[in-house]
Amino acid sequence: MIYAPRREAALGRDLLFTTQPVQFSNAPAVNNLRGLEEALFTLRSKTRTVISGLSECEMSAWYLPAELSPHARRRDLSLIRVVQGQDRQLLSIVEDVRRGMRQVLAHAPHSRRRRDWAARLEQRLLEERPACPSWDSMGINPISANLLDLKIEHSRVVRQRYEQQVDYATTVIRLLDELLEAGIFTEPTALPMDKIDVLHHSRFEKLIGDLLDRDGYRVVRSGGGAGDLGADVLAIDDFDRHIMVQTKHFSGGNGSVGQPVAQHLFGGASAIHPVALPIVVTNGKFTGSAKMWSKEDARVRLIGRDELARWSEGRESLADVLRAQQAA
Repeated sequence: MIYAPRREAALGRDLLFTTQPVQFSNAPAVNNLRGLEEALFTLRSKTRTVISGLSECEMSAWYLPAELSPHARRRDLSLIRVVQGQDRQLLSIVEDVRRGMRQVLAHAPHSRRRRDWAARLEQRLLEERPACPSWDSMGINPISANLLDLKIEHSRVVRQRYEQQVDYATTVIRLLDELLEAGIFTEPTALPMDKIDVLHHSRFEKLIGDLLDRDGYRVVRSGGGAGDLGADVLAIDDFDRHIMVQTKHFSGGNGSVGQPVAQHLFGGASAIHPVALPIVVTNGKFTGSAKMWSKEDARVRLIGRDELARWSEGRESLADVLRAQQAA
């Protein structure tokens, strides 16, 4: 059985590499993932500018006198204008961030890790966004109150909104920092074979994990070690079925994987889960004995140099590559 995650209606995989750039209100237009990452850095900088703009308000306006003098009222109106302007700017930046994440998903719509990041960011941006203060939150009746009380209460609301904006802008910066540090914009999930041949073996393991993520699998471990039962990468599909991958990288692609590697992985797969799918991936070749033993009862699937090129450089899904291999 070939495991293939369920796929939602596909958005254009190469949307960010078309002639139609992604437009932002607060950053330059971009047409690739690297540009999108730079745009988010720009939005982070613009958010800091919002905080700076708020911080430049005349802080003496925070202290309300018993009666608002004309001078105090002018300061208060100045604060109101700043708060209103920065409020619009901050909401525009947040909308740009959300637009950017939609493009990340459009570029790799099946990537589990990117979908999780987009959902988490969207949720936190909405949850942390403060509700605008209204008359209902004020301590007076706007109909029966006199004009002075209304002015003073309105000033308090403006100051409350000021504090909310500073807190929310700080939250947006923190979320952008987490997003940019996650590395979801730089995954080389379409590397040509000449680039794969010069990778370090640990980077090769990560590439295979990235390819599985691109196809919609949930990667639970990337990188082997003691007690890994032969699996360098462990992934799970939407039905909780396990994919166990042993990677073998050879410098320049000059090497062959023998039967013992496949046997070791098959034993580990049988131990970890009765229906786990064991796969050996290499940028080299497989020996005749490895092919013969693995093909018997479909014990282990083998992804050699030609199949890896289709999976990575050709951007075919793992399921499609395995089906074509099985039909050959």
